[in-house]
Amino acid sequence: MTINRIGVVGLDSIGMWITHRLVGAGFHVTVTDRARERMGMMGDAGFKTATLPADVAQDADMVLMSVRGDRNVDDMLFDHGGVVETMPEGSYLLDTSTTSPQFSQAASERLAGFGLTRAEGCLIADPERAGVGNWCMLFGGSSGDLSALSEVIGVLATRVVHTGSVGTASRLKAIHQELLDDGFSTAARGLAQALLSKPLEGTPVRTQHGLASAVCGPLAKSVVAART
Repeated sequence: MTINRIGVVGLDSIGMWITHRLVGAGFHVTVTDRARERMGMMGDAGFKTATLPADVAQDADMVLMSVRGDRNVDDMLFDHGGVVETMPEGSYLLDTSTTSPQFSQAASERLAGFGLTRAEGCLIADPERAGVGNWCMLFGGSSGDLSALSEVIGVLATRVVHTGSVGTASRLKAIHQELLDDGFSTAARGLAQALLSKPLEGTPVRTQHGLASAVCGPLAKSVVAART
């Protein structure tokens, strides 16, 4: 699969970073956001702007989303002027948005009805690594999807963990975010223990051990070592 033109829907802090990374890697990028001022904040960074998600998707080889919340993602995909109106059949949507696992699975099934494939690409990093762009991507989707999108994913993430089917990545990101409220050390220890004490259905144990260390860093690695 050759990807040259990418549509980006959503310019939150992650969406802006994604856009700059893709432009820097030589992709032709078109962006949109409901908050028009966000596009103005980006300056002349080598990308095009569009009014609606449908405009972004029309000529794109793939669409990448960064939107917060189930309702907002649903609107960008399926509402009037949404992605599904123009996105070519057989295309991929890589969703880095913050959504619930239930919504992720339902949206993927609904998009499949339009001949579109949705994969999760949840980006996370601990505070020490985020500032230098050292992100880990939790990827939810098939092995074939991961392979098809590898060129783009490689631009966005220094580490990729294939968590399993769609829904598993958003579930793990939600756990990670909740644990962060107690401080990163607690989060690292808690997530590593959770992965080892209650395995994710359909995700190999080896993958879950790798996930714990990739997401949580050296502290989680020590927890994993102590439990295995």
